[in-house]
Amino acid sequence: MPLTNFNRHKTLATLITRTVVWVVTIFTVGVLIQSWHLSRDIVQEEVQRTSRQTSSLVHNFFEYRLASLQILQDSNAKSDTVENFFQ
Repeated sequence: MPLTNFNRHKTLATLITRTVVWVVTIFTVGVLIQSWHLSRDIVQEEVQRTSRQTSSLVHNFFEYRLASLQILQDSNAKSDTVENFFQ
């Protein structure tokens, strides 16, 4: 086997190896970018959902407090002590 034939096989093996390494590298980078993009979208959706839930919770809390105050005022307005005071 001549020496030039050996170098050609070595070059072909090197070319195939480098091609496989590049393909695997590009595939890995593509998967990482897609995973990062999907994770970013999921986190943004969760932040929006949590914000809506917190806003709703605060709104319901104030509605409950206002209803409690209204019931208290209504019961105080109907009390005998208050009616006797204004007569």
